[in-house]
Amino acid sequence: MSSRSELSLTSEKQSANLLYTVVLVGQVVGGATYPIGKIALSSFDPFTLAFLRFTIASVTLLALVYLQGSLRRIERGDWVRLISLGILAIPLNQLLFLYGLNFTTPARSALYFAATPIFVFILAVPFLKEKATVPKLLGIAASFIGVAIVIGGGDLDKGVLYGDILVLLAVMAWAAYTIVGKSLSKKYGALLITAYALSLGTLIYLPFGIYSALRFDYSHVNLDGWLSLLYLAIGTSVVFYTIWYWALARMEASKLAIFENIQLVIAALFSVWLVGETFGLDFYIGGAMVIAGVFLTQRG
Repeated sequence: MSSRSELSLTSEKQSANLLYTVVLVGQVVGGATYPIGKIALSSFDPFTLAFLRFTIASVTLLALVYLQGSLRRIERGDWVRLISLGILAIPLNQLLFLYGLNFTTPARSALYFAATPIFVFILAVPFLKEKATVPKLLGIAASFIGVAIVIGGGDLDKGVLYGDILVLLAVMAWAAYTIVGKSLSKKYGALLITAYALSLGTLIYLPFGIYSALRFDYSHVNLDGWLSLLYLAIGTSVVFYTIWYWALARMEASKLAIFENIQLVIAALFSVWLVGETFGLDFYIGGAMVIAGVFLTQRG
């Protein structure tokens, strides 16, 4: 019995290590989205970029689902939620994010997305019946204070306030996308739900996006612009989105959402490297609190 118990504990530990490793890989991929998205917006307008990005992502995801033989019939009662995911993912989350990012900076955008756990936690308690434990509350509070330190440490530029508000609305949409999609990802699998949600969202956005895409002058797009587009389509929309729902099916939504805060640090590092952003002491203090909040929440 003791041997079986030890094997069981070892297996659980290995599964947990794999889960956290995959989640962290996803956060690296997601963190790079902010500066790379800014680079892409120097070549494309937000509406054309969103159309091209999600068309490529949808085709890729559907091809992967077909090749894996993962196609499944969606029950009639799940279609409303699936369509809701499509609306939340593209017109509300990513279109608002890309349009807002056009006015603000990658690091500021990452800061607002670091507030994701607050909104996810608020929704997860009534809708997913997650427990509001003390460690979770303290961890989320620590992360929120860390974000506030970074935001308050610099001068608020009124010129980017409009972009900040749009990105914050995108964060709220992402939190709702997380909550609505949790049960569906467990039922049908992360890849299938991501593929269907993004494909439906692309179809809903199609009448608006195709107009911009057809009028856009592609002769001014450089190599960096095309590579950035491919990263957003494949790296973010295929890899990160699929990892997100894969992990969501295996852990509580509030615990997963707190990992969004790590993107703040990752996005900042990539922003320094790719777009030359600079940060003061407040950023490092706030970033340390954000990471501390992640570990504290996991203990809850």
